[in-house]
This record gives sequence, C-alpha cells and structure tokens, in this order.
Amino acid sequence: MALQGRFRVVLGLTRNKPLVFLSQCNTIYTALDNNKATFITPSPALPLLLTQIQNATTSQQLVVTRVKGAATARESVFDVLAASMEMERMMVQGLCNAAPLGQAATIAALAAMKGYSVRVFQKDILTAKNLTPVGTVLLDANAHLLDPSSKQKTYNWGYTLDGGKTILPLPSTPVARTTVANLAPLTTVGFQVSVTVHKQLPGAWTPLVYLLIH
Repeated sequence: MALQGRFRVVLGLTRNKPLVFLSQCNTIYTALDNNKATFITPSPALPLLLTQIQNATTSQQLVVTRVKGAATARESVFDVLAASMEMERMMVQGLCNAAPLGQAATIAALAAMKGYSVRVFQKDILTAKNLTPVGTVLLDANAHLLDPSSKQKTYNWGYTLDGGKTILPLPSTPVARTTVANLAPLTTVGFQVSVTVHKQLPGAWTPLVYLLIH
C-alpha cells in the first residue's frame, strides 16, 4: 500500500445562524469574483450566485419583520443557496485535486474556503507476494488504476529473470490477479502487467516489480 496525500475542501458554513450564513456566502462570492483568473468556470455562474444571495438576504429580512410564512420561505431559499455553495465547493475541490498538494490550500484560501490534508492508503498498481509451496507467487494488480472503466478487460502478465532484458509471457486472465508457480527459489524475478480493454489495443506495461522468491 502507498500512502498518499489529499486535500479536502470544506465550506464551514453556519446554517443555523442566518446572518452568519449570509455573511459567509457573501465572502465566498466576493472571493470567487475577485479571483476569476483562478476560478474560470464557477458553477453556478457568479451572477446567478449573487442573485441567490440577494434573494436569501431579502427572505431573512422578511423573517425579522415577522411576515407570516416568512421563516418557511426563508428555509427554502437558504436550501437553494446552500446547494449552490456546495457546487462551488466541488468546483474548487476539482481544482485542488488537479494541483500539487502544496498548492491546494492556496487555491481554497483564494475562494475563502477552508480545507485540510488527509492521508489515504492506495493499493499499488502491482504487488507480488510469495506463497506456499516455495516458488509460487501471487500477482495482484490495481484494476482501477490500470483502467477505471466498467468495460470487459483482459489482464496480460509477464515476468523477467534477467532484470528486464527478456520478458517472458504468462497466461492472460479476466481478473486482476494471477498465480505463478514453479519459480526457482532464491532468484529475483520481475513482474509486470498490462490491460486490454474490450476491442482496444493492449495498454502500456507497468514498471517491473521485483520479488526474491523464497
């Protein structure tokens, strides 16, 4: 397993305090508007977002004046605004995902949003593990990294005994794992895999993964 970093963007909105909520939404709108070079395609578009904030502000003012039904109407308008803010968050999250981890916090700050780094374990693209009896190896590929589509796939396997100079083929499989037997103990063997997606040419081979057979 490989330990990788991710940056998660959060809005930090205080929905149960209407005036604070409106202020936070205004701050995010202003930040997006002031940084259009970074946030090229906000969703919803900023003019619509501004209209929603204005509508929410008006609905809150009606609640203060105790207009009948104003509180219920405000909640509906706030729901729309909160949903739009979540869409803007997703847009910012996408930019953070595409940027180096060290730049993600800067991007979130430009949008007046918060965030935090998380560590996640991701399965290696190919692992090799000794099994019993000696000379047997289990190869396990990360099917999603090789190809995330749901199309039918065939996994092609190969190994080398001379450091990659000669690649020897192994039987292909319909699943992302296979077992290799009868390898000589105390030899170092390199393994690789590629995937053939239905009716397409075979994909690129993965880097060799070496294992001492024991």
